[in-house]
Amino acid sequence: MGNPEAEAVLVGHSKTVRALLFASDSLLLSASYDKTLRLWDVGERATKTIIEGHTDMLNGLAVDASGVQFATGGFDGRVNLWDLTQLQETAPLAGQDGGIGAIAFGADSHLATAGMDGSVRFWDADQPSPRIVGQGHTRWVNELAVTPSGQFAISASVDGSLRIWELSTGRNVGTLMGHSAGVFSVASGGTPAIVVSGGYDHTVRVWDPGSKEMLHTLTGHSEIVLAVGVTSDGKLIASGARDKTVRLWEATGTSLGVVATHQEWVSAVAFSPDDKSLASASENGEIRVTSVPERELLFSRNLGWPVRDMVFHPDGQRLIVVGREESAMILSLDGAPDVDFGAHRGAISRVAISPDGATVATGGDDGTLRLWDTNSGRPTMRGLGLGRSPGAAWLLNRDDELELREGSKDDGTLDLCVRMTDGTFRVWSGTAGSTPPGAVVDPRDVRQTDGTCLTLLDGVVTLTTSSGSKPLAQRAVAIDSTQNGIVVATATEVQLFDAEGVPQGAALPAPAGVSAVTFDAEAVIVGLFDGRGVRLPRHGHVLVGSDSLDGAPLSAVTAIAAKLPGTLFVGFTDGSVGLWSTRTGARLIDSHLHGEIVELQVRGSILSALSELGAAQGWDLSVLERDGCELLDDVLNRVPVVWEGGRTQLREAGPNRCGE
Repeated sequence: MGNPEAEAVLVGHSKTVRALLFASDSLLLSASYDKTLRLWDVGERATKTIIEGHTDMLNGLAVDASGVQFATGGFDGRVNLWDLTQLQETAPLAGQDGGIGAIAFGADSHLATAGMDGSVRFWDADQPSPRIVGQGHTRWVNELAVTPSGQFAISASVDGSLRIWELSTGRNVGTLMGHSAGVFSVASGGTPAIVVSGGYDHTVRVWDPGSKEMLHTLTGHSEIVLAVGVTSDGKLIASGARDKTVRLWEATGTSLGVVATHQEWVSAVAFSPDDKSLASASENGEIRVTSVPERELLFSRNLGWPVRDMVFHPDGQRLIVVGREESAMILSLDGAPDVDFGAHRGAISRVAISPDGATVATGGDDGTLRLWDTNSGRPTMRGLGLGRSPGAAWLLNRDDELELREGSKDDGTLDLCVRMTDGTFRVWSGTAGSTPPGAVVDPRDVRQTDGTCLTLLDGVVTLTTSSGSKPLAQRAVAIDSTQNGIVVATATEVQLFDAEGVPQGAALPAPAGVSAVTFDAEAVIVGLFDGRGVRLPRHGHVLVGSDSLDGAPLSAVTAIAAKLPGTLFVGFTDGSVGLWSTRTGARLIDSHLHGEIVELQVRGSILSALSELGAAQGWDLSVLERDGCELLDDVLNRVPVVWEGGRTQLREAGPNRCGE
């Protein structure tokens, strides 16, 4: 890959530019960590307007299809809406904390992630939801490291502490204190292991994780230490800082001086598996690989976007680099083609690789953990679909094979909508562990009923049966289907069809911001990007006021079901899912899954939800119809624990005296 030359350089922001968008052919919007938004005249190569409104660094920027309204998101937790024609703020929206700031692989497919909420979450690589959530830090976690044994993770937090966690249990087994300010970076290496941390206090500190004692304080940087690394033998330490330098140290505390200098902050450092090379990356996208100890430059590339994290592949010939919006890059050092992969909804902030090099884990500002095959760049796990059987069945796609969870049809098969490599869809009936040749998996914008498949791709809605396919609509934004019919929403109207795809009645006017749609016998229900629900009567064109969803997140509605009388079952982009009363707006069920909710089902009293990352949950509401004494009897039978003598005792409870 060559390095393209810049046609022009636009100068104005005083800190990192975090997002860019063209508002038109001649107008460019930029959002920066300097808390400002700038509107540029591309032809004049100059700032047209400076827009202020956030109280902290800007981190996101989006413009609507009309090009008139745009939104900015910042670290102040706000989302601001602006009118481009008047350059005035039209509405501030409250935001939410979130995002994954750290990620690390341990032994036995154990993973740890941490982020803005201060928690550390522990995962198994073959499961779509965390096993354990560890609490202890009082502020957000910047980085995680795993000891060479793979048994322990160390978290570095803005609260000034490092905590040691047992990966298999999630148990906090120790705390390292000594930095005079927050801790930004952490690494571990050697036998016996050492822990190295970099802080806001400009120091690098070396720790013994066994005794919990600080061994050395390394001084030399003049700014925050953003990245640290340790050789596998634990003898050398590398550190990168906002002072734009990479320094090398002996683990005994001796400084070996500056080994590399970048033009911007050094955001990541990594030793090669053989400890003979040191890679460093900066905020302007510059990647440098330097030999150790000769200090010769072996490789240099400018990616043109800020690098937020970087790790060597075990083969030593590839670097996995993240930082830009939505995707990661496997950068080849030996001249082989680079590989792009990833599908986060936002910037990818952290990356880790399994010890065998087969799996890459990425964590993003969207708060999700995603796993990828290193060679193909394809996800190793995706939620595929909820089964149409009485139980809460769902399918995962792992390594190109279907994996059935929680049951199937009586004959062991499931009907499934599959997308082929040529872009077409087909209805396929098969069993777990098999998939038709040439099938790819994407759970979003697909709705299926027995024998039919309704798809939405690039605004085109297509109905597919075993006999063929036919288009139903153009410029659509949301779809749904049941045994009784189909509904399609565009930005301006909603149209009902029968199960064969024949339009039913006149189209209904749609409110602004439709993100999901469904229907029942009386109305069409649409979900909106602001998290609200709106009911449209099927007979007449009167728009009914929005359903108040008490406690709903400020997140786009991605799935909605209205089959249970008097309720709305709603899923959201951030993984929230809940059941609300349409009469009172009260929330009856509240839960959260890992990843965007892509499918909801209501079968009698059974509710099921599935996320795009394969997390699923079910609720049996029939329990609400049972007698209270009968429920208590069930609890006493299933939980043989009693309180006796001031503590719990493991034995069967006595007779249930409820109702006497």
